[in-house]
Amino acid sequence: DAQRAKLEKAVPTEYNSIHIDRDGFLYLTTQDTTVPAITKLNCQGDNILRVNTQYNPEGDFVYYNKSGLNRNSHFVDIGVREDGIYAALDSSMGRIFVYDQEGVLLYCFGGNGAQKGTFRSASAIEIDGSNIYVTDQTAGTVTVFTETTFGMAVDKAVTTMLDGQYE
Repeated sequence: DAQRAKLEKAVPTEYNSIHIDRDGFLYLTTQDTTVPAITKLNCQGDNILRVNTQYNPEGDFVYYNKSGLNRNSHFVDIGVREDGIYAALDSSMGRIFVYDQEGVLLYCFGGNGAQKGTFRSASAIEIDGSNIYVTDQTAGTVTVFTETTFGMAVDKAVTTMLDGQYE
């Protein structure tokens, strides 16, 4: 019994979302705080997601609600564009966090609420071209976000930089 108590228990990470990109890599999200919130797995199961050396793509670092309680981001789904830019859906705050291929946060939008562009219970995200679709489980709706002029400028800057055209 003493030996059994000392045995290390290997509990696999519980992922709550999966997206397969065009190259066959798996993008996964989890609420397990012992591993990164977003991972990109290759065929050997290694996390190869490039991340900024200063910050990992994990949504809000610290957020306090009206009651003063700390609310961390809980990613429930992820979508990946053809160019490798990805968007993660935070169910706790109803926000969409968009990251470049290097794990740098480009922009964040959305929120919880009842007005247009907000959610009661954001549950899934999908990307088609420059449109982002988000489902709201409670409201039974799908919200379509179309890229703004600002978003297009940021995307162009990111792809231009990654192509080596720094000027």
